Amino acid sequence: QNLIMTVVSSCLDGDSMNNIFLSSRHLNETAMLVISRFFYGVNKINATAALLIASLPSVALAAMVAIEDEQLASITGQSLLVTDYIAPSGDPGGPRDFGFYRMGLDAEVALNMNIDKLQLGCGGFNESVRTGCDIDMDYVRFMGRYTGGGSYNPNQFSGGTYDGNNRPDDGHPRAGDPATSSFLLHRPYIELAIKEGNTTTLREVAGLKVSAEWADGFFGVGRYESASDTHSGINSMSGFLDVYLSGYARFTSTFGNGQACIGRPTGYSDCASNDEFYDVPAIYTLGTRMTELFIPGVELKNLHGAGGLLSLFNGSDLYAQMRARLIELHGFEVAQAEDFFVSFQREAIEYPTYAHATNGGQHSVTANLGWWMNVPRVELKDLEPATIPLGCPGFACLGLLEAFSYPGIDAGYPDMRSRPPV
Repeated sequence: QNLIMTVVSSCLDGDSMNNIFLSSRHLNETAMLVISRFFYGVNKINATAALLIASLPSVALAAMVAIEDEQLASITGQSLLVTDYIAPSGDPGGPRDFGFYRMGLDAEVALNMNIDKLQLGCGGFNESVRTGCDIDMDYVRFMGRYTGGGSYNPNQFSGGTYDGNNRPDDGHPRAGDPATSSFLLHRPYIELAIKEGNTTTLREVAGLKVSAEWADGFFGVGRYESASDTHSGINSMSGFLDVYLSGYARFTSTFGNGQACIGRPTGYSDCASNDEFYDVPAIYTLGTRMTELFIPGVELKNLHGAGGLLSLFNGSDLYAQMRARLIELHGFEVAQAEDFFVSFQREAIEYPTYAHATNGGQHSVTANLGWWMNVPRVELKDLEPATIPLGCPGFACLGLLEAFSYPGIDAGYPDMRSRPPV
């Protein structure tokens, strides 16, 4: 069977519409022509769209015959290509004041892919922020996530065992099988952000986003050398990480020692009534060419086990400020996430989510200039910062005062206890 498909799309002013012409020849040499309206409202665009030609062994094309709308309406089928348009919104000149043109596939793409070095946006405008690349990562892995029974994948760890409080040198509890699992992109699409779309002389492409209706899998990055305790992975990142924390903090002072909870860490009954995670405000987990996160005001719930005069504060809530080196983050689970994407833009843009029409018109956080990665959820579980000294030499308990007020006492760089998938 021979098949030649030619797609020709023309964007014209006035009332003209884009047309897609499909011509095919099968063994019986019967020609079929399908004409489909490609963009509604295309009179807003005065540009020549893409020409796509895919072919197997060449054959002569049958002459194409025009079909009226009434004839086309009598045909029922499903298109591989899907398109959408989302009109500008928000304040004029703001990050949502763009026309968003979406072109995608009504299909599912499965990836099992390794990338030794991923670098996007090196040099350029963002050199004023930090020398290097917008996104710079070593040993990136797209694979499936673990969906079996229990809280961890036993095949990720030597001997098939895993202790949440004593992480091994390699393996990630939520990663799937390294060879057979797949990172899924359901209905992948490309989206263009068009500025001044109603003005023929001023319209321009301001941004491009690559995403999917939802993504599902595990994103692994980097390596860990246990002998030297060194990490490789995320060298720099422009983007947003929606971070959720859980952990257990310990305090010491001349007035007594104590502990407190960050969310609901594993294995601590005094934290059982807390929410599972502390949701870090987005303002602290986004930026351009980031190498680390600074998170002030982390809530430390339910001071307990305190002795001496510190016991007077048992049951109180405290605050801490924490830092996290991105190079020590070796992966995260993407669980049917709608807003996982990579984009490039020449000005700040808030891209609409896939289900924009049905979720109240939601948009992503603002993507900065250059390359940008948006990660809808990163769970940092069971952190245990180094013991935090409250001071209290005599009555000068400056550390305790800091712990009871925002932004909190300095808890340094907790070990994220993250290891790359095998």
